[in-house]
Amino acid sequence: MSRASKRAILVFDFNIVGCKLAGGLYVYNLICLNKIRGFVMAKAIEYKMISVEEVDDVTVVRFRDQRFGWDCDVYGLRRELFQVVEENGRKILLSFAGVEIVTSSVLGEVINLYRKLEEVGSVLKLSNMCSHIAEVFSITKLDEKFDIKDDEAGALAAF
Repeated sequence: MSRASKRAILVFDFNIVGCKLAGGLYVYNLICLNKIRGFVMAKAIEYKMISVEEVDDVTVVRFRDQRFGWDCDVYGLRRELFQVVEENGRKILLSFAGVEIVTSSVLGEVINLYRKLEEVGSVLKLSNMCSHIAEVFSITKLDEKFDIKDDEAGALAAF
């Protein structure tokens, strides 16, 4: 038996998942499943706008950017947030740690996320808002709709 034949075999299977958006546009996600000796492991999804961490049974989502201005890819943010909902379960903490500016479009996506979670019986909590963002939530009365905590530890304990 040659040396090459003794090595583990790694096979990549790719599945293309598509969804139709308004206006007839299609978005395709390429999902790669690695198979090693009969075990299937889903490849970790790399998000561009958010980072995702599992803390016990809570999915903690953090924004990568400090500013979500007019040049923010709102549809990309929506896609990533909804992907987290589809893959990671029932309890989601959205942390605004380090975020200084958000537009009304981004607030709209947070509301869309809340609605999506309500549809599937999930829970959303928000945390770590700077005073400017907390004031926007207060002025728009969104602070009455969302469960907002001062820090991640308090939000995690509230689940």
